[in-house]
Amino acid sequence: MLKKLTVMALALIIALASVCLPSFADSGADISAAVQSGDAPGESAAQAEPGGAEAGPGASAGADGEEAVLYDDAETALSIMNELPATITATQAVQAGHVMRLKAEEPDLNTVVFKNGDGTRTAYQYAVPVKYVENGEIKDKSSRLVATDKGGYAYENEANEVKTYFPQGLGEKGARLEYGGYALELTPVTAETPGVYSAGSSLAAGGSVLRNVTEAADGMNYAGALGEGISLRYTPTLTGLKEDIILDSYTGRSSFSFRLRTEGLELCEISGNWYLSDPESGEIVVELGEIYIHDSYAGNVAEGEQNAHETYGYITAETIEEGEEYILSVHAPAEYLSAPGTVYPVYIDPTFNVVNTYIQDTHISSGYPSKNYNTASLLNLGYGSSSKSTRILAKVTSLTGGELRPGWPIGTFPDITSATYHMYCTSSYTSNPYVDVYCVKNSWSNTGATWSNASSSTLSGATLVSSTRVGNKGWYEFDITSAYDYWCTVGVYNYGLLFKMRVESATENYWRQFASATYSDSSKLPYVKVIYDEPVSIEINPEAMRLYVGETYRPTVSAEPAGAVLGTAYWSSSNTNVVTVNSTTGSITAVSSGTATVTVVINTGAATATGTCSVTVFSGTQPVVMGETYHIFNVNSTKPISPREGNVVDGGQVAQENYRPSSASYQKWKVIRLSNGYYVIRSAQNTDMALSGSGSSLKLSDIGPSNNYNDVPTHAQWTLSGSGEVTITTRSTGKRICIEGDVVWSGENILVGNSEGSKSVGFRFIKPSQYVPTTGVTLKEVYLLKNGSYICMPQITPSNATFKSVIWSWESRGSTTDTGITMTNYDWGTSTASYTGTVVVGLKEGTYWLRAYCSDTNYNDTKDVNVHFLESGQKYFIHNRAYDVNIEDFYQTIGGNARCNIKQISDAQRFTFSRDFYDGYITIRNCETNCVLGVANNSTAHDTIVQFREYDKNAAGQKFKIETAEEGYVYILPKTGEGSTVKALNANYETVIYNVRQKELNSHHAFQWEIRDYNWEHTIKHYVDRSYPVYNGETMEESMALIEEAQNQVGIVMREVLGVKLNYTIENGYNYSKIDQCKGEGDITYADCNELCTEHLIQCHSRDAILADFILNTVSAGAEGKVLWSNYRIISIKENGQPTDNRSIASRTNIIGLGGHILLLMRRSPLDGVDDETRLNNMTSILLHEIAHLYFAPDHYHAVNGDEECTNKDICSECGNNKRPSSCIMYNSYATINYNNLDNVFCSGCFNDMADILNSLDGPSM
Repeated sequence: MLKKLTVMALALIIALASVCLPSFADSGADISAAVQSGDAPGESAAQAEPGGAEAGPGASAGADGEEAVLYDDAETALSIMNELPATITATQAVQAGHVMRLKAEEPDLNTVVFKNGDGTRTAYQYAVPVKYVENGEIKDKSSRLVATDKGGYAYENEANEVKTYFPQGLGEKGARLEYGGYALELTPVTAETPGVYSAGSSLAAGGSVLRNVTEAADGMNYAGALGEGISLRYTPTLTGLKEDIILDSYTGRSSFSFRLRTEGLELCEISGNWYLSDPESGEIVVELGEIYIHDSYAGNVAEGEQNAHETYGYITAETIEEGEEYILSVHAPAEYLSAPGTVYPVYIDPTFNVVNTYIQDTHISSGYPSKNYNTASLLNLGYGSSSKSTRILAKVTSLTGGELRPGWPIGTFPDITSATYHMYCTSSYTSNPYVDVYCVKNSWSNTGATWSNASSSTLSGATLVSSTRVGNKGWYEFDITSAYDYWCTVGVYNYGLLFKMRVESATENYWRQFASATYSDSSKLPYVKVIYDEPVSIEINPEAMRLYVGETYRPTVSAEPAGAVLGTAYWSSSNTNVVTVNSTTGSITAVSSGTATVTVVINTGAATATGTCSVTVFSGTQPVVMGETYHIFNVNSTKPISPREGNVVDGGQVAQENYRPSSASYQKWKVIRLSNGYYVIRSAQNTDMALSGSGSSLKLSDIGPSNNYNDVPTHAQWTLSGSGEVTITTRSTGKRICIEGDVVWSGENILVGNSEGSKSVGFRFIKPSQYVPTTGVTLKEVYLLKNGSYICMPQITPSNATFKSVIWSWESRGSTTDTGITMTNYDWGTSTASYTGTVVVGLKEGTYWLRAYCSDTNYNDTKDVNVHFLESGQKYFIHNRAYDVNIEDFYQTIGGNARCNIKQISDAQRFTFSRDFYDGYITIRNCETNCVLGVANNSTAHDTIVQFREYDKNAAGQKFKIETAEEGYVYILPKTGEGSTVKALNANYETVIYNVRQKELNSHHAFQWEIRDYNWEHTIKHYVDRSYPVYNGETMEESMALIEEAQNQVGIVMREVLGVKLNYTIENGYNYSKIDQCKGEGDITYADCNELCTEHLIQCHSRDAILADFILNTVSAGAEGKVLWSNYRIISIKENGQPTDNRSIASRTNIIGLGGHILLLMRRSPLDGVDDETRLNNMTSILLHEIAHLYFAPDHYHAVNGDEECTNKDICSECGNNKRPSSCIMYNSYATINYNNLDNVFCSGCFNDMADILNSLDGPSM
C-alpha cells in the first residue's frame, strides 16, 4: 500500500477536498475506527471514537498508529475526488486508499467500485441507487440544492431521476417530488374550523437554503411555516424527500396538517403503513415512512432504561378528491411533547421515498410475535421490556440466486480480501455487548417475516460468520466475508444475514437501534463494502479470425493483470461443423463455411477465466496469395488503384488512374494477411504506407513496418470478399470502397462508404507478370438513319489484353454541347460506361464524333457517325413534286415496274428505309409486298425502268443516296447512276401512267420527291369559350395547353392510320359561342356554367341551336374543321327522347373532303374527381371520335329511339345485322388509345369508310 509520511501532503489532500469539492463535505473529525480485541478467534469490534465522532461509508478500520494513505501528487488526489459519489467524502476516500473510480466495472446503479493503491478493489453496495440514467448516460446522484428554472420554484436537487423542487416561500406552491411521470406536492395548512383547511398567513414567509444538513445533502428551511416557533425543513434524499417538523418549544399543538396533491396517485393504508400507488397498475410508487420523533438530548441512556428522548407518531388522512388531493395529518404524542424531560427543539420526521431498495431488512420481536416491521425506519436489536428478544434480518437482493457480484460474473471471481456489512446505530448506551452475525440457510421475506414464522427457521442451520461489539451511536461494520463468498458460489441461493445480540435476557437487557434501508436520512442507510483482488481476465489473440476451408491456425492467450498465474486450458467450439479445435493446444481447423465461437477456459486459482473469439470460415480459395504484389483494378472502370499523381506520402489521396508502364511502380501493392484473417495492403514502393479507410475517401497512412494485427490500426485492416471480383471492406467501419459516382474516367476519388447500389465495388487483384495492358483501339465510320442503331465492336490490341473494354464518348464535330447520337448497353454489357460492345443510336440529322478509349490505358480512336434525316422504322409516302402522285407497287409482283399513282391510303404506296452502316447507301422497301426498289438489271444506262425486286445486298441498283434538292424536296440517286453524268429517279409520264425511271438528272420537278409520312394536309380550328376553364377549375391558358396536347395525340393517330396531317389553331371562342355571349362580358362562375338561360330559352339551351349559330358565325372559304369547346349546361335530346347535357355533336358541311363543325361538350371535371390522365384520354378519344365523323366514319353504338329501335341498327356492335367491333372508337368515344398499336383504333369498316372518302380526293392537298 502506498504510504507517505509527510504532514504537508496530508494537508494538501484535505485542502483539495475542501476547496475543489464542496459538494463532498466532511466533518473534519477523525474518522479512523479503533479495533478492539475480541474474546474468541474471528471476533472484532468497529465503533465510533469516544466523543461521538462517526465514520461514514468508505472509512477503513485500521490498527492504532497505522499511517494514513496518501497520494503521490495533487493531480491524483483531485482525479479520485472528482469521481466520488455523494455517499463518500473526499477524506473517506483518502482514508480508504482509493486511487481510481472503476465505473466500467460497476454492475448496477447501487454499486460503486474503486481501485485501491495496493492493487485491490473496493466495491460499495448501497441500500438504494446512488446513480441514475439520464439520456442514456449513467450519472452519480447529488442531493445538493441548485437554482431551478421550473416555474413557481426556486430550488431543485442537483442530480437525480427522483426530482424535488422547493419554492422560495410556501403558499400556492409546496415541496414537490417528481419521478417516472408521477408527481406529488406537499403544502402545510391550518384547520381554522373542523374539516376546513387553509394556508395561514405565516406561510408566506420565505425559505432559506441550509447547506450540509447531512454530509451529502442540503436542506430548505421555512421558519414559522406552521406557526410561531414551528418550522419546516425539507431535505432531498437519494430516493425521495425528508420532511422535519421542528418545534422550538411546546405550544400545546401535537397535530400538523398538509395538503397532499398526488396528480393521479391514490393514498392507501396497508397494515398501518401509508403508500401512494398507481390505480391502474396497482404498483406502489411512494412509501411514507414511520413518523420518528426525537429531541435534542445529547447524552447517553443507561442500559435497560427506556429511551425517553425518542418516540413514534402516526398519520391520519382525509380524502378531498380521490387520486388528486388529500389532507395528511401528522400526530405526535402530546405526553411526549409536554414531558419535563423532553429537550427542545423536537424533530418530527415524516419521509416520502420512491420504493427502490437494494438491501431488504426488517426485525422480528418475540414480544410481538405476529407483527411484521417491513417499513420500520429503525431496526431493533437485543432485549426490550416489551419487545423482548428482537433480531435483525437483512439480505443483499441483487445477489439472490447468485446473479452478479461487482465487476465480474459468477464463477470467475478472484479471492475476496474482506466483505463487511455496515449499519448506523442511533442508540446512545454505555455498554459494549457482542452482536453475532449468521449466514441464513432458510428462506424468509422482509414483507412477511415475523417472530412466529422466522425466528427458528432463520437461526436453524445458520452459520456464525463474525461477532462485533456495539457501543454508542455511530457506524458499525460487521465482517460477512465467508457469507459473501458462499453467496457467490454457483448454485447457492442467498437467504441473507441474521443479526442477534449474543446475550438476550431481561437481566442484561442490551438494546440497540440501527437505521434501516428505509431510514429517512440517506447518509445513514446500510451498505456492503467488499475489498477484493483485481479479477483475472483472459483474451484470445486475435479476438476474431477469418479462415478458408482447410486452413489451420493456433491463436495465443493473454491475461490481465500481467503476470497472472494461469492453469490448464480447455478449448471448445460452438459449432464443430464449421470449426474444430484441439481441446488442449487450441489449434483451430476450418471445416466448412459459417461462423463459430471458440472458447478457452483456464483455471486462475480461486476461479476460472474465460476467453472467446469469433471464427468466420469462407469456402473457395483466398482472393490473394499472402505476401504477393498486385495491381488492383476496379472491375467497372478497369483502372488501377493508384496514389494520386504518384505521391506515396502519409495522408496522400488514392484514386483510380490510367495504367502506364512509367507509373506501374507506384501502382503496385503488397497484400499481407494478418493473423486475425484481415488484410493490410501496403504500397510496394514504400511498405510503411498502407491503404487506410479512416475517412470518407481512400488514403495512404504511415502505419509502420509491423504486421502484428495489434499494431496495425483497424482502419488499415481490410476484409477481402469474393474470388475473381473482390469487395474491399474496412474493419474499422464495415464500409466498402467504391469509385465516386461510378465514374470510369481517370483521376476519380475512391470512396469509403456510400456504396449502396454502386456498380464499382468490385476489384481484381492481378499480379504484374500476369497483366497485359491494352496498346490501341480501332473503330469504323458508321451511317445511321434517325433513331437507327448500330452495334459498335471496337478492335482492341493486343488480342490477349487483360481488359478488352472501352469507354465511349461522343459529340458533334466542333461542338461539345450537341448530342445528336447516344449509346445504350448492348445485351452482354454490364455497365453504362464500360463494356466490350454497345449500341450507338442516331437522334438527329448530322455528323458526329464517336470516340473509344481503352479503359485501362486510355489509348483511343475517333470516327464519324453520320445520321440521315429519314427515321428508322417510319412509314413514308414518296410524293412527286411535278405530278402530285406517289410511287406505288401497283402490280405487286416480283419484277413489276414501279409506277406513280394518285394519293391513296394503301401500304402499296408506303415505304420504309434502311441504311447500310458502312457505306451509307439506303434501301427502299415497300410496306405491302416487302419488295425493294431497284434499277432493272442494275443497269447504269439512261432511261432504265425501275422495278420491285427481292432484296439483294449486292445489287447496286437497289442502293440509293437521298440528297437535298430545293424547298424541302430531295433527289433519289441510285448507285448505278453515279458517275460523270449523274442519274436520278424520275416520274416519267407515259400515256396515262407514270413509270419510275433512272434518267439523267436535270432541273425538271419530275426528279424532285417529297418523302413524307402523310398524303393529305388538313386544318382544324379550335375555339374555347369561358365555361371550359371555369368548369374545370383552371385558367384559359391551361385549358388551351391541354386541348393542344389532345390535338397532337389525335394528329398522331390520323397521320399514321389515315395518312392525314392535321394542322391546327386554338383561340378564345367568345365571339363564336351564343351562350357565352349571353352570360355577358367579364368573369363567370362555376354556377354560371350550370344555370340554364331563362331569357333566350331555346337559343341558349339547345345544342342544335348553339351549333347552328356556331356554323353561321364561322363560315369561311375552303374546307376546314372547326371545334367549339364548351362546358355550359346545353340540352340535347337522346334517341330515346330523354334530355342530356353532356353530349357532343359533329356536323359535316362539305361532303367532299374535310369540312364541318363540332360542338364538344365534356362535363366531367377535375372538380368531380377526374384525374389528369383520365381527363386527357377522354378529351383525346372524344375529339378523335368527332373528327372521324367529318371523314364519314359512322357511330355504331347501341342507341334506342322512342319506338324501341336502334338508330344504328345495321352496324350496331350489339344488335346490328353487320356488327362492327366494340373495340372501335366509333362505338366507345371514351376508349383508351393504345399508341403502340394504332391499327385497332378504328375497326376495318370505319377505316374503309374514311379511306374511301380520302381516296376519292384528287388534286392538290387542302
